[in-house]
Amino acid sequence: MVMMNDGLPVTAPLLERELTMRAARLKVVATDVDGVLTDGGVYYSAEGEALKRFSVRDGMGVERLRADGVEIAFVTRESSRLVERRAEKLKVRYCYLGVGDKRKALPRLLEPIKSGGAVWIAFSLAICPILRDWDERLWPSEAELALRAEQRREVVQLRDLALSLRSTEIRPLLAPWWLSPSIAYWSGQPGIAGSSHESLDGIADSARFFLCDDWQKARQILQNHKVEWIFAYDSERVTQNSASILSQAVPAFPVCRVLDRTPGQVPRFLIFAAQNGTCKLYRTIAQ
Repeated sequence: MVMMNDGLPVTAPLLERELTMRAARLKVVATDVDGVLTDGGVYYSAEGEALKRFSVRDGMGVERLRADGVEIAFVTRESSRLVERRAEKLKVRYCYLGVGDKRKALPRLLEPIKSGGAVWIAFSLAICPILRDWDERLWPSEAELALRAEQRREVVQLRDLALSLRSTEIRPLLAPWWLSPSIAYWSGQPGIAGSSHESLDGIADSARFFLCDDWQKARQILQNHKVEWIFAYDSERVTQNSASILSQAVPAFPVCRVLDRTPGQVPRFLIFAAQNGTCKLYRTIAQ
């Protein structure tokens, strides 16, 4: 955790000039050891001695901070001679071992440093998860932005297909259970899977249908629920989620994979009706 002497944590992208000005006021860097200055693993020698792996890059960073007059403090739950030796090698002035609750201990431990900013570290550690969540929501990474865009696109496309099913007639639909409540709401048609508190049997039957590798058994499920519409979604996700619900292995050629990837191979009691980039829509017919 890095703090400025004005008590403000670095939690958001800043203009370069402002960041430089704030960095110039940096007084203290207090850091945990395991999983921060090490890779988080514990290694044992042939003699049973516990070993830790430190990064030389972190060591260089510590030396550069110290050269700029920034105090360093190691604060760790472990009581390890290895940590002491690392602190000695890097000439870290403050090394606290066996500290259980760092949030409560830090103000007292860092008191000798005589920095006004140090007392803010305990507070900042307590709200760190909240600040990190703000960072991720307000300034998401490119990967997170891409994921959000993909999710919005999926929702829009699912909604478009669902709206096409609106009718005064009752035409039940079958969709992957986690999508079923939304699709049922948009379409105004009953979803066999319902939601987790409405139709546990329907959720199980939805999973059985998509995971089934026997078209006659799959058809029987459709007939039992008088299904008229089927939403075929990403077969990898559907197989994994369905197998998890039913606690069974994924067959080589489940129904959901055929519906998703090879619509030309579906049996004659299903008609390929529509598709977009997110899912495919099939209609059942009586034979």
